[in-house]
Amino acid sequence: MNADKYHQYMRDTESQLKQSAAGRKQLANRAKHYDDTKRPEYEQLSNGSIFYHSQQWKTVSRFVKTRDMYCSAITGTVLKDTDVIVDHIVPMRLMDSQHKLDADNLWLLSRAQHNRKTHIEQSMSDNQLKHLPKAWWIKVLKEREH
Repeated sequence: MNADKYHQYMRDTESQLKQSAAGRKQLANRAKHYDDTKRPEYEQLSNGSIFYHSQQWKTVSRFVKTRDMYCSAITGTVLKDTDVIVDHIVPMRLMDSQHKLDADNLWLLSRAQHNRKTHIEQSMSDNQLKHLPKAWWIKVLKEREH
């Protein structure tokens, strides 16, 4: 099964599951399992809040959007509020708690750019990811833009 057929199959399956309460519960459980195993940024903080819902993150996120004027770090185009992602250049999971909110490690990407970056990150070692400069990411993501 090629990738397009697989993605269509997954969309169809999800659409069917959404039609019943049991299916919606199954989808919610899948999403929770994915977040618990693949997205450490959704871990609860010591005060019980989730990182991306914390007031500190919201403040820094607003600052970065204002600083970068809602422009993509890759293309320089202005992004819609619904398309903008405040992204950690060095993944948050590789940072100590005091640097997770460091605005120098944050930039704006479109959802599509963020998805491409995440896909590339998944094929790299943590050591590589810690040492990749912003310029390298810009070059690679520009090449994959088209």
